[in-house]
Amino acid sequence: MSSQHLSGNTVYMFPGLGAEYPGMLTGFCQHYPWAESCIKTWESCIGFPLLNYEPESARDKEYARQLQIHCLNLLWWRLAKPEAGGKIICCGHSLGFYASLVAAGALSEEDSWYWLKSIFNEAWQEFYNNANRIAVLTTTVAIDPHRLAKQFSVEVIARNSGQQVVICGQPENIKKMCNALEWASLRNSDLGTIIPFHSIVMTRVCDRLLEFGNDHRSHFCFPRYELWSHLTGEPLESTEAIYQTLLEQPMRAVNWHRLIMNLSNRYQPEFIEIGPNRILNQLVRWTNPKARVSHIDHIRKHNHPRTGEPA
Repeated sequence: MSSQHLSGNTVYMFPGLGAEYPGMLTGFCQHYPWAESCIKTWESCIGFPLLNYEPESARDKEYARQLQIHCLNLLWWRLAKPEAGGKIICCGHSLGFYASLVAAGALSEEDSWYWLKSIFNEAWQEFYNNANRIAVLTTTVAIDPHRLAKQFSVEVIARNSGQQVVICGQPENIKKMCNALEWASLRNSDLGTIIPFHSIVMTRVCDRLLEFGNDHRSHFCFPRYELWSHLTGEPLESTEAIYQTLLEQPMRAVNWHRLIMNLSNRYQPEFIEIGPNRILNQLVRWTNPKARVSHIDHIRKHNHPRTGEPA
């Protein structure tokens, strides 16, 4: 796949947890052998193996999952980034925000790994024995998630669309909420993580991030491409706003629904999902059925190797 030449408004979206699939890094390297050298460089940067590694501990399983998603987001961006033409907007959902910072030119790849590693280490130290669960609830109709969350004593940590929310809380309370919505339920699933990212209980983690974040404050650049917040649904128009968003996002809820609505109303863009799956494409369709959407990951539809390197 070569770099794209664009003439309209294009939003590049980077996904987070839930977008991964088995063997995704190996599959990418089989199609694009040049990727192995990139991955080796990143492994040295973080001090953790990304390829050909089966983690055993709960910590390493969680860590590897996050790192591999970020790795594939960066690799796909190297292939997909545009050469010229049109207005480019970058955004990312939760974990995908780190890759969107790199794509927009606000942060280097090396610094993105530093932040991801630092935040995970602090969060794991705080929540390694967390008994609460995080669930993705998808309904056939739009619901009022905050009213229901209050009723069942759970927290909404992401509003992905009118038909999908991510909730955090005690397993029995989540079950009660899901049972109450059985009449409108399309599916509900455990996100498979014990770190309550985007929950207010992450406040202490954010406080500790501030302690070492100041040492890297000067590393942020004014973005080459327009960068939008997955928390407020608004553009991030200064390096200080970008830095504050990175510090605060672990304890602030995602409002992907508002982000897609605002981008649609302002630009009527094409939405392109970068990374290992088509999770965000569906969220865009639910929010704006008329939106033009596409995705980058073609690997599972092909079985022949490709060797082309990014421009």
